[in-house]
Amino acid sequence: MSIFETTDKQLNRDKLLEPDWYDWEITDVEDKPSKTDGSNNCWVSCEGIGESNRYVQVSICFNEKWSPVLIPFIKGAMGAEPNPGDQFEFTKDKLKGKQFSGFNQPKLFEGKMRNNLTDFKPLAA
Repeated sequence: MSIFETTDKQLNRDKLLEPDWYDWEITDVEDKPSKTDGSNNCWVSCEGIGESNRYVQVSICFNEKWSPVLIPFIKGAMGAEPNPGDQFEFTKDKLKGKQFSGFNQPKLFEGKMRNNLTDFKPLAA
């Protein structure tokens, strides 16, 4: 017989949050080819670090061709002010452990409501 004990992390992982600002920490960065056109997707995985979103997980997809949240992410989560021609390296070494505030606007994806970060700002001091 197997006995399993659930943890707060397991129970909150997929919790659907209300639209609002929440604090997050980047936990992983992974490149994967797009399923549709062969371009590159960079997936940035985050975990909630605030009281109301602790352990909630969300991923942000940046496609090399176009991503509507790229500039807000660079400004808010990375703390940089991008200029034309600037390049930003999205790797585990550069991003893992960074903390930021992100606005969650849940959206329907593949028939299920999911958390979705649409705007970013530095953590309040």
